[in-house]
Amino acid sequence: MEQFSPASSCSKGHRRSLAVETAAGGSICLSCFAALVSDSRSPTHHVSYALSQLNLTFDDPDLLLELRERHAYLLVAPLVAALSAFDDEPLARQVMDVISDLCFRGEISLSGDFIARIADRLASGALAWSRRHIYLLHCFGVLLNSHQGSSPAAHIREQDALFSNLLFGLQLPSEELRGEVLFVIYKLCQLNCPLITLFSDAIKGSLLSSDEGIQISTLDLIFHMISPENCSINQLRVLVEENIPDYIFEILRLSAEEVFKQKLVVGFSTLLSVLHYTSQIPLHPVQPHALTLVCNCISYSPGIMSISQVTEVALILTCILRRCMNGELPETFILACSTFVEILKSPSAYGIKKIGDMIKEASRCAVLSSLSFPQGNPAALMMHSLALLKEAHAYSRREDGSGNSDEELEENIMVTCQNYLLPWLEKIINEEVEEDVIQEIVQTFHLVLLSGSEAQTQTFANNLISSNLLTLCFAYLGLFPTDQMRSSVYLILGSLIDRAFGPSFGQPLRDALFYLPVDPLDLIFLLGQKSSIDPQLALCQRASLLLLYVSSLSGERGSQRDEKMSYSPEAEKTLLNLLARDDLELFSFGIHPMALKWLFQQERIMTYLSNQILKFCRLSRANESQLIVYSYGSQTMNMQLISELVVSGDNYVAQLLVSLLRELQGEGGEDDMICVLNTMTEILKKFSDASIQLCMHSFSGAIRSIYYSPNCSPQLFSSCSLLVFHVLYTTSHNVLSQEGEWLAVTVKLLEYVNPKLASQLWGQDELLVISIFCLILHHSRNQVLEEASKAILLNSALASAVENIVQTSIAKGPALVDHDEEMETRECLPFYLLLYFFSLNSSYATIQDCLDWQDFLQSSNTAPPTLLISIKCHDLCRLMHFGSSLIKSLSSQCLVEMLSRISDQRERNQEELRCSARYLQSMIAVMESLVFYEEKAVATNCGICLSKILSCKSLGLGEKMVIRNCKWFRMIMEEFTMTLTAPSMASKYFKNLHKPASRIATALLRLEQTPQWMRSVFDISCISGVVSNLCAQNLSAEMVDLFRALLSRKYLNEEHVGCLNQIFQVKLSLSCSFYILFSLFGLL
Repeated sequence: MEQFSPASSCSKGHRRSLAVETAAGGSICLSCFAALVSDSRSPTHHVSYALSQLNLTFDDPDLLLELRERHAYLLVAPLVAALSAFDDEPLARQVMDVISDLCFRGEISLSGDFIARIADRLASGALAWSRRHIYLLHCFGVLLNSHQGSSPAAHIREQDALFSNLLFGLQLPSEELRGEVLFVIYKLCQLNCPLITLFSDAIKGSLLSSDEGIQISTLDLIFHMISPENCSINQLRVLVEENIPDYIFEILRLSAEEVFKQKLVVGFSTLLSVLHYTSQIPLHPVQPHALTLVCNCISYSPGIMSISQVTEVALILTCILRRCMNGELPETFILACSTFVEILKSPSAYGIKKIGDMIKEASRCAVLSSLSFPQGNPAALMMHSLALLKEAHAYSRREDGSGNSDEELEENIMVTCQNYLLPWLEKIINEEVEEDVIQEIVQTFHLVLLSGSEAQTQTFANNLISSNLLTLCFAYLGLFPTDQMRSSVYLILGSLIDRAFGPSFGQPLRDALFYLPVDPLDLIFLLGQKSSIDPQLALCQRASLLLLYVSSLSGERGSQRDEKMSYSPEAEKTLLNLLARDDLELFSFGIHPMALKWLFQQERIMTYLSNQILKFCRLSRANESQLIVYSYGSQTMNMQLISELVVSGDNYVAQLLVSLLRELQGEGGEDDMICVLNTMTEILKKFSDASIQLCMHSFSGAIRSIYYSPNCSPQLFSSCSLLVFHVLYTTSHNVLSQEGEWLAVTVKLLEYVNPKLASQLWGQDELLVISIFCLILHHSRNQVLEEASKAILLNSALASAVENIVQTSIAKGPALVDHDEEMETRECLPFYLLLYFFSLNSSYATIQDCLDWQDFLQSSNTAPPTLLISIKCHDLCRLMHFGSSLIKSLSSQCLVEMLSRISDQRERNQEELRCSARYLQSMIAVMESLVFYEEKAVATNCGICLSKILSCKSLGLGEKMVIRNCKWFRMIMEEFTMTLTAPSMASKYFKNLHKPASRIATALLRLEQTPQWMRSVFDISCISGVVSNLCAQNLSAEMVDLFRALLSRKYLNEEHVGCLNQIFQVKLSLSCSFYILFSLFGLL
């Protein structure tokens, strides 16, 4: 607004005729005034000042008349615009005061102009209701109420549009705005009788309002409306026909119900007694009424129930719902569901563990009953059962005082959805069903997916997808192609994909929700469209690709018609080219295992896949702790996934890993090489079968090239050796080929370890190499890696090192068991003994014809020198005698193998033992002393060794004399029989502790001349005691052999045979495998 002197114009250049003089002697430019008050960006204090200055001019009747007659067009529109331009109540009242003065002060009124202008604004199609329109509506109502002269309706040009917008305004949440709208409608109805119907419809919502103040104000308005001076007989008739009196009586009834509610709460305990009684009798006529009152009482006063009452009512309702499965009134079923829902909402039900099982049973029975109810409205029954199911799920997610929720109840609800509701949807697909029911089931599934726990919903989502829910959703979308069904289907599919494949994986469906078609075939059509300016098309194409991806992984097609889609080589080629061109990192995002496997089956992108494997190996080395699996079906490319791909063998992962070992050789590739080697080792630790696939892709050749590389650093050597160890440890001999490559590897390892053998200063790498030698020797028993084994067996440096370490250890005597001295010797000796054990097995398989096993019985001083790894029998016995438990165990196992080979050779060649009686006697003494050793493996090995010596058919005179004069055998037998006959000791001794001594006893009984003292040891009473303590549970193969030998020597009488026969029959019923043993024994 501009003020200026009479002789000048405003700064905007407006004409002098557009100005009015102020009381202070200045002037107001009405054009500037109009621009100021109608601009919402104008400062409110400027607008307020302009209004006050204009209002001062109204005191002059001549000026006021001039404004009305000559400048009305500069005042009406701006002032109407100002009413809705500012959200400022004082300013709005100031504007309305100015309008009131212009309309009702003096003889000429502008009220008709203002009514027309406000009506036009409210009838506009561009009207967007807001709080600012409260002032406009209030002014409109004042003008309609105060207008004099012609009817105000004559100034309203678009009456239909005005009433349409006003009726829409009644649906807005603002109570104040709805009140102003209602008053305007009321005034318009007074002006136009046909509009009374619209007024009736408008006030019904206010009469039903839960706000008592709104109801009272509406009643006051009706009272004013129907007063004689305001309402005609015809208008009253319309109000009656529109049931307005019924609404008024409903308000009176609800007011009376409040008194009844208070009395109902007082008698709640008595009401529960009535419900309990009526629930015992099926189809009791009073039961629905009792349920109604209980449901209303809980609804009116949620905290009225005690914990015991909650449990009691829940049990009653569960029984009613269970009975509904066999027949009950539909009304009773609905009321039972509704009452249970109110209980679960009640704060009294929180934290009561006892009702969990009742909720599970009630919700399950309610769903089953609604699916097969013989009478009533199926849709209504289904709706109430689903309401109970949803409330039960909400209850399961509430946390107790410890922060835990009822996971068992949650899982039960998901099982109900999956086992009952989902099959029902499949069953009634071709039957008549209401859309609301399908909608409610879909929304129930959606609620469970959204609000359930992460682990439970993932399982639920995967089960739904595997049960063809996608196809089912599209089938019902075809039956009910409405916007609401479309929204429900695509929303649940988005959440389903989120849970099954990863967070936000289903976001494309939500982004394109309003644009996606109903027919899934149209999704395919959209993929073929091109547009660079249509963002909606891009959203739909993303959603379509997602649905096709998910449906293909789950074996679905979304619709049976989609099964007609043919395979597109062009699409596949384009996808693979995009992956290779953009070098997309597979390990950086969630990807389904099936899709990942498919990618690693594509030969045309081998270079890209090789780079991805290398990147993964680098990542697994740097961030191994972060390589985790998503809690959904979609996973990052982690060690577990890669391991599974290697084991499956139907892809190129194993081949790529082995190829990388060759490609990375050379300068600068050591770090990457170590990453790959370590990754392969981790794979073998998770899945031992992966070694088979590695060996099938020339693994040994790649390893050989690493060992012989001039860039093979100590760290690279260690990683490579660790991988070789795991491969040989886990693989099968059937896939070990390329003998020449393995021989070259073995030679290189020998070259590495030979210089360090003499010093005995071994580290982890040296021990690892010895372990690799052990595994090579182990595999040679199956006619593989024979040349590599020979290189180990005939290595003079290795043979000399084994001899030196053994002699050094033996020289310590009793001090050998002391672990505080010679730590390197203590660590090397077990590995040498293992190497010797495997060399015995390998020698028997590879160079048996070149060996005389009896040479191992000769002392080191008299035996001829040999290039073969060798430890003499008497040295093994010394190690058994002086060594620790570990050394005893390893040495005794080597001695078992040694004596087995000697025994086989003697039996095969009919040889006598080529050792002195004193030598044999010393060996037997060591073995006898360890028969009862606390380490079971040591005792068993000693028992086997002694039994092999005694069981040899070609015993010489010296051997027989040693056995005959050995008193330790009798002591062992006496100890053996004593423990077996004493009831307190037999139960413990029969648990494998008897086996070493029983082998010796059997061997002694099978000698040509059994020692005479054997009959005195195994007399009738002794054998009876052993048999009495024997049962089917502690009967072993060693005891069967013993009784067989006793029977052949006629140590058993008929009573012994009868008792044993009964024991064997019981054992036979437990294990058919013993039948052969007992048959051979001759007792069956």
